[in-house]
Amino acid sequence: MNLSLLNKIFTSENSILPLIKSSGGKYLITYVNQHCFNISFTDREYLNTLTSDFTVYADGVGLYSSLKFLGFHPLENFNASDLNQKAFDYFITNRTPIYILGGKFDTSLILSAFIKKGVNIKGYSNGYEETVSLHDLALTISNSCAEVIIIGISVPKQEKIAHALFKLLPDKSFLCVGNFLEFYLGTKKRAPEFLRNSGFEWLFRLSIEPKRLWKRYLIGIPVFVYHIIKLKLTLRT
Repeated sequence: MNLSLLNKIFTSENSILPLIKSSGGKYLITYVNQHCFNISFTDREYLNTLTSDFTVYADGVGLYSSLKFLGFHPLENFNASDLNQKAFDYFITNRTPIYILGGKFDTSLILSAFIKKGVNIKGYSNGYEETVSLHDLALTISNSCAEVIIIGISVPKQEKIAHALFKLLPDKSFLCVGNFLEFYLGTKKRAPEFLRNSGFEWLFRLSIEPKRLWKRYLIGIPVFVYHIIKLKLTLRT
């Protein structure tokens, strides 16, 4: 049962942002949405990683509604992309040294793009081609003098990499952001705000990337509902 994961999830934005903004505090933060929750049933390493060292927060209306259905409270409906935007605003204001790992961006272009936004970026590594040797990557990050490492890869790979690097670099902070980097740089378009607030952002994303996302939503959503109903019945016994 994955109740152990739900029991440790932070359910308000104000419970996460102060941790990100804490002076000198080290953290390992990621999100859980309905897709992540489904993965936690089939990937034991991912589940164990989330329930050990990670600080985890609920992302999106799907998990919010499910936690409400299960009787969790207090609850706040917020999403990872909006929280990550506030985190980056804070990093820019405070000139926080950042290292970014993720995506398939051209290194010179992404460095230039982040510098233009005011991000104090200390280095960038492609999230798909430069993560073979984590020890070498850890050394590169350490030499960059970055304080916060932003990891934007797919779930559960980003959490496994973040956790491994966290063990190698205990003096650093890690924030997993998924595909937020593409939204932030404008290489992918976010759904209109009314869709985000209504819980149908997934329809917009499915229409943009049907080949990649059809299974996640058309199969994943019913599977997620099944898991939640099963948990509800378990809690009643």
